[in-house]
Amino acid sequence: MSRDGYELRFAVNYLAPVVLTHALRAPLRAACSAQVLNIGSIGQSPVDPDDVQFTRRYDGMEAYTRSKFALAAFTFTIAEEYAADGIRVNCVHPANYMDTAMVTEAGVRPWSPVEEGTKAVLHAIDEGARGASGQYYNESRRAKAHRLAYAADIQRRLTSLTDQLIAPAQDEGGTVW
Repeated sequence: MSRDGYELRFAVNYLAPVVLTHALRAPLRAACSAQVLNIGSIGQSPVDPDDVQFTRRYDGMEAYTRSKFALAAFTFTIAEEYAADGIRVNCVHPANYMDTAMVTEAGVRPWSPVEEGTKAVLHAIDEGARGASGQYYNESRRAKAHRLAYAADIQRRLTSLTDQLIAPAQDEGGTVW
């Protein structure tokens, strides 16, 4: 759990990017040509709407894949809305098990160098600069996220749950977005 009482992976991988993206919308709009690139994962599993904070039968890897599913769904949820402001929004899975401290500290032998992930991120940024929005990239290839991340009913439910989770932070510290 985070200090704020959120499941940590969900807070870091999903809630923080949502709050940051919404908070930066006006400056991004003012930039006239801007983009948001969410760092996702090929590992995605739908969020349990009845246990979004993962309080039952916690599993760290499942918490991670749920947070990355939520981030992909968020990307697709806001892409069209933000396009009206000239902001492109995409999501990229940069590489599998990159050689990072997080991976090695988890006891996983790295599969990919950080440079591979960097190349994928730069590719997705280039795609956004050329107008791509609402896309998911698996490394440097346009791909499909989990099929349910595109479902409008799931996106609406996740948005509602997210608003409920973020509301207490808004009440304490003012407007988040």
